Amino acid sequence: AVDVDNIALKLCEEKGFEIMKIDLNGEQIPLPSNSVDLCTSFELVEHLWNKDNLLEEAYRILRLGGVFILSTPNLAAWANRLLVLFGKTQLYYGTSLKYVLHRPSYSHISLYTLDLLIKHLNAVGFRMLMVKGLMTAAYRKTSFISKLTVFLSRIRPSLAPDILVVARKHEG
Repeated sequence: AVDVDNIALKLCEEKGFEIMKIDLNGEQIPLPSNSVDLCTSFELVEHLWNKDNLLEEAYRILRLGGVFILSTPNLAAWANRLLVLFGKTQLYYGTSLKYVLHRPSYSHISLYTLDLLIKHLNAVGFRMLMVKGLMTAAYRKTSFISKLTVFLSRIRPSLAPDILVVARKHEG
């Protein structure tokens, strides 16, 4: 388990994981290149200034054909589109590291759209195996919103609150 947060690392260690304290904004993962079959990044990339480092490190440590699974909030979720239309800030988008200007923001630095995430992963060398839209707690407030979100996420993952991609390290 790789993280910069001591509390998260302690929890992982208590669950039996080997831990490494690393700032993925610029530090390398101390594993050999082409040494792992699976790398995951759940709800991390939106917290990084240097997203290239995370994606390139995942690519570097994966063996050819290795799989990278990543999830992140979706800037272009259907509710975010409506919020912007009415001049409001999107869900899960942070603008201040000091003040809580709106909820929820979770100190996210920037968010991807599905299209941009795929382009970024392809630029690094990954090829998509699967794309899926996921539900988040903010969209479970009412039965109607929850059902609408599930429906929209299934027919068009680019409208989902959260994005899950499964990508493979592609040859050359």
